[in-house]
Amino acid sequence: MFFQKVTPAIALLFFHFLGFGQLTLQIYALPASTPENMPVFVAGNFNGWNPGDPTYQLKRQGDAQYSLTLPDLASPYVLEFKFTGGSWAAVEGNPNGDFTSNRTYSYQGGTDTLRLAVQSWEHIDAPRGSTAGPNVKIIATDFDIPQLNRKRRIWICLPVDYDGSTKRYPVLYMNDGQNLFDAANSFSGEWRVDEAMEWRTGEGGQGCIIVGIDNGGEHRIDEYSPWLSEYGGGEGDEYAAFLTQTLKPYIDKNYRTLKSRRFTGIMGSSMGGLITLYTSIEYQQTFGFAGIFSPSLWLSDQWLEQVRQTGQKRSMRFYILAGKYESETMEQQCWLLARTLQESGFSADQIAVDIDEDGAHSEWYWSREFPGVIRWWLGN
Repeated sequence: MFFQKVTPAIALLFFHFLGFGQLTLQIYALPASTPENMPVFVAGNFNGWNPGDPTYQLKRQGDAQYSLTLPDLASPYVLEFKFTGGSWAAVEGNPNGDFTSNRTYSYQGGTDTLRLAVQSWEHIDAPRGSTAGPNVKIIATDFDIPQLNRKRRIWICLPVDYDGSTKRYPVLYMNDGQNLFDAANSFSGEWRVDEAMEWRTGEGGQGCIIVGIDNGGEHRIDEYSPWLSEYGGGEGDEYAAFLTQTLKPYIDKNYRTLKSRRFTGIMGSSMGGLITLYTSIEYQQTFGFAGIFSPSLWLSDQWLEQVRQTGQKRSMRFYILAGKYESETMEQQCWLLARTLQESGFSADQIAVDIDEDGAHSEWYWSREFPGVIRWWLGN
């Protein structure tokens, strides 16, 4: 059987919705710092977390009021969302201008209205100061991605004992790199990966090199899915090739790494979880571990075909993590992924499924679970 932290029954893989209705979001107050004529959007689990989707731009009503009636929603439905200025670089924050968790609302159908206030904009109101540790470096702000003809910022977090030893270390490649180490660069809070790894090393655990790759901003959905959908996609194959054929050889050449697949992992959340799944299946000769957090499996069902057709070519370790109520389908899709992996030849005892009652589609949740997932991969 699968390893799992909790043991919910495996649910049926379909839903019977009670009906459809309309929900209106109204903003009755904006921060005084809001630039004049700044557009306001809503991004959530109902539109692929696209921060600048024109379908989800609120209409201005008066000096500081905005309104949007969401397209027909199946009910019941647990919404998660945030207001943005059109990108994740301009997202709402808490009263101090810092990161705030996703808004949630349990929509039960019919006609309903939410009146809400935006307390701050992180990109304007947040006190800026780096939270990255001294062992976190930026390899380059313009690292070349020849497969996509783009450039990207690449981070590296070295073990705290790296400079004082000659040891070689496992390497974990992580998507959405700007959210891993430094709150000043994050669009939605940081994972505190450097603090977690420092604590792990202090407790005597195996050190690990962490490589963070910033997402492509407006190209994020395109790069994080090899499959086209109404939200984007189609460039995931090129992005995965960049990780394996360009970035990994560079890291192995310039740092003391354990190059074998047993000590090479990949991890990501949301859309980053989807491309983690794709890359780990496509490049089993390169990766031996995949941390798949809150994956956006809803974007396309073609991942099922990829896993089934490719099958198990090497032994792999998969850690599938999600919050039980992140969306109407998250839990069921994670169990479907786990079963599909096993049916495709992967060993069930190397597939961990961790469904948390309090889990959320948010950095604070992924940050909390990160140390345990590393321990499961590398041991104590």
